[in-house]
Amino acid sequence: MKQLAITLCLLFSATAFADTLTFVNTGGQAVDQVYVYPYNLSVDGAAATTPMMCLDFALHVTSGESWQATESAVPMDDSQASVNLRAAAIISYKIGSETNAQTIADDQFAAWEIFDASVSSQSGFTAAAAAIATDALAAAQSGNLSAYAGLNYAHFTIFTPTGDTTGWTDGPPQVFIDNLAPAPTPEPSSIVLLGTGVLGFAGIKYRGSRRRSKPESEPVVEHCESASLAVAA
Repeated sequence: MKQLAITLCLLFSATAFADTLTFVNTGGQAVDQVYVYPYNLSVDGAAATTPMMCLDFALHVTSGESWQATESAVPMDDSQASVNLRAAAIISYKIGSETNAQTIADDQFAAWEIFDASVSSQSGFTAAAAAIATDALAAAQSGNLSAYAGLNYAHFTIFTPTGDTTGWTDGPPQVFIDNLAPAPTPEPSSIVLLGTGVLGFAGIKYRGSRRRSKPESEPVVEHCESASLAVAA
């Protein structure tokens, strides 16, 4: 349900570039066998990985798993779903400069709890994490970012999976956020010109995705809430 709320919110935000994400590994820090930020992903096959923060505690991905994701800007309307995503951006901004392992864990659990209240019952969820979530939500709601000097919502990208396109049968991937500005949306006039040229040259092509069976020799699983290795929650 929580991922559905995030997805519906993002469908109505200004966006819409599709990327291929590949989960490479985590930073190696785990709390009670639950990995926390960073989750290192490759975007569109890039050799360099991008550290991201995971927003889904219950879901998970596997090392080497790839999927299609929609690239979105942080929504700025007054809906609670949008406020939650702005709070996630605030925590992502905060966590990116942290060096203390406990603070990083508290930030990650705070972000998870914003989208899934049951996270508050996890042993890794502390009073500090609760305070971080409360402060981030208050700042996102009020627009007062004085406690987060330099934060700019336009610098963040939200990656929402459009499906478990690699065919692993362990459920869909998570939503991730990164302090990485989304690609600019073409102006309407540019879209018309581009569309005209494409139609004149080759016509319209549709592409679908297909599922495959999980390979027998499966790479290490990265969980947000699993002990086998780690997943992005």
